[in-house]
Amino acid sequence: MPRLRLTEISVRALRPGAAQQTYFDEILKGFGVRLSPGGTKTYVLMHGKARRLSTIGRVEAIGLKEARDKARLLLTKKDDSTVTFGEARETFLAMHVRPNNRPSTAVSTELRLKHFHGLDDRSLASLKTGDFTAITDALLTAGKPSEANHAFVAVKTMLRFCVGRGYLDRDPLGALKKPVEARSRDRWLTRARR
Repeated sequence: MPRLRLTEISVRALRPGAAQQTYFDEILKGFGVRLSPGGTKTYVLMHGKARRLSTIGRVEAIGLKEARDKARLLLTKKDDSTVTFGEARETFLAMHVRPNNRPSTAVSTELRLKHFHGLDDRSLASLKTGDFTAITDALLTAGKPSEANHAFVAVKTMLRFCVGRGYLDRDPLGALKKPVEARSRDRWLTRARR
């Protein structure tokens, strides 16, 4: 990941590319600026044993000095076991989804995970199987079986990532299959007319 001496001038000079990029500070370890393809700049901090990515604030809303001070405060916190669902999702998107997928796939995964937005402020470790299935069940009840399946696959992949990162001891959806089994379609071939 690129490193840069972050100053007000260097942050302003950053220009977006085709994919999201994070520029880490040469002064404060783990502190950086995340730049989206659309040009949005956000101060972030990667910290803790699990290398959790926390959002500090958008560049236009918070100054560099204040963002660095907030980052230093976060670095003094010793408890790394209170990762929220929202923080884990941001880390999953930044560290796994965007670097390993086409932009369209990354956007699609991010949209699927928005169904679970109501869990953002809750500790990831406190979430149970029912917290996730309640959301996919609501999609089924709303007549959206395909969306329920896509949301389930996205969050299950994220939870496996979280187990690998040490945020969770086990995947709460590990024993479950997709909400709706995909049905095979009958296909009939017809002879082309000449």
